[in-house]
Order: sequence, then C-alpha cells, then structure tokens
Amino acid sequence: MSLEQFSTTPQSPARKWNAITESPDVLDPRPFALWANQACTITIEGEDGTSETFTIAAAGPVDLAPVKITDISTGTIIGLFL
Repeated sequence: MSLEQFSTTPQSPARKWNAITESPDVLDPRPFALWANQACTITIEGEDGTSETFTIAAAGPVDLAPVKITDISTGTIIGLFL
C-alpha cells in the first residue's frame, strides 16, 4: 500500500503529509492518522492527557490521531492530513 492510497475511509484520503518529530508541543494541525516508515516504538498523548507507548511492528499506516508525539524510537513518523 502506498502513502497516497491510505485512508481511514474512502471519502477521506490523505491530501497532505509531513514528517513529525518528537516534541512536548501539541500537534497543530493534528493528523487524522500516522504512517510509520519502519518498525518502531512511539509514545503519544491523547485528548485526555494520558500517554501511551505503542510498538509499531512494521512500516505502514497507524490508525491513531495523537495530540502529541513525545518519543519516536527510530525511523520517521509521517502525519496524514485532510
């Protein structure tokens, strides 16, 4: 699956994307999903302020819309936007 083909629904494909670096700052704009370019571990913060670490097993789409990405173990995380 290519980045251009990924979407959460047929009506909302990603029309913009950019690399996201780890930061304590709120993501603005906020992506509707993520794309990992390789297996990695990311720590993200949700709307309720709780943080969670996720292990991404392989490159591909990640159906999460975090408020912050505070840690990326390796590789590149790309934010997908409408």
